Amino acid sequence: MSSKHYLTGLLASASLLYGTSYGQDPVAVSPEIYTVLFENEDVRVIDIAIRPGERDEPHSHPNYMIYVRESGTLLVHPEGEEAYESTLERGQVRLLDPVEQHWAENVGDTVIRLVTVEFKE
Repeated sequence: MSSKHYLTGLLASASLLYGTSYGQDPVAVSPEIYTVLFENEDVRVIDIAIRPGERDEPHSHPNYMIYVRESGTLLVHPEGEEAYESTLERGQVRLLDPVEQHWAENVGDTVIRLVTVEFKE
């Protein structure tokens, strides 16, 4: 095997390992919660519905914005950090920096509904 092919294989393997431990796509890992409404080269718009007691799988986000359609409280679990509550109020809009690996659970008694816009870099 040539060194060029070996390096290409090594980089591809590293990418796969990186993808399994960090940077998971929320739509791919929790399709029952996240639904793509629109996507182009600049943005991806995602509908999110998290039922009471439901949690998503570990994932991350690029720069993004959320719009809260239905209120609720999430318990957010950042990887390697202490969990914290995030109260979401209907009509609220938040512009957020990239978020590293985390998962969240709906700790309330209503369905939380959000629309997010992820900004592609």
